[in-house]
Amino acid sequence: MTGSKSYGGAVRLYFSGGIISDSTFEDNHASFWGGAILLSDSEATIANCIVRNNSADGVGGGIAAMGCSPYILGCTISGNMASSYGG
Repeated sequence: MTGSKSYGGAVRLYFSGGIISDSTFEDNHASFWGGAILLSDSEATIANCIVRNNSADGVGGGIAAMGCSPYILGCTISGNMASSYGG
């Protein structure tokens, strides 16, 4: 998946849950939080995904998790950049 949004370049979850699996998130951009994925108060599992070369002008170049602790299993996360916190 490739995209550009203000929050969560490819995926945004607010006050929900779910499973994100067997996906590639590459070259996404967010103007604020979560270059590829933004989870806000959402209990989610991210499994067997590739999250690479994403960026955010704020927080979480690859994945931003606000108010939650997602389960991340068997993923490759590399080459992500954020101007504030968390590449």
